[in-house]
Amino acid sequence: MSFPYISWYQNDDNICIHILNYMNNPKVYVNNNFLKYSDSKYQFNLELYSSFILETELIEHHNYVIILKKTDDLSMWDSLLKERCKYKYFITVNWDKYNTYLKLKEKNTPLDEDSMYNEKEFQELMENGVLDQISSDED
Repeated sequence: MSFPYISWYQNDDNICIHILNYMNNPKVYVNNNFLKYSDSKYQFNLELYSSFILETELIEHHNYVIILKKTDDLSMWDSLLKERCKYKYFITVNWDKYNTYLKLKEKNTPLDEDSMYNEKEFQELMENGVLDQISSDED
């Protein structure tokens, strides 16, 4: 048995793991923070970053998708595995899906008025010469 290539991404509630080019008879087991997977060619038993429950499994093209529900209050996992460097050549982040999630989240986040450009404040800084003290063309 060998270790499969894995692609993963997350959102606020779920972790999505894609076993790339899975083989016949996939089986998934959960034991505490460990995710165990096996099929006719691959197998692994991984300690994941935080606690989770198995939400669903499905087949998407040639990939086997495992969707886990986060159970801790952590909104984002720093990595898929507790030991970040383990199997790093086999596990990658699906940046396309993750970036799409971040863009959707950004659209739904209201802008903070304090972070927006304020013309009146800018004019006061110009008149008082504060911007000249901060920035110069001499550098």
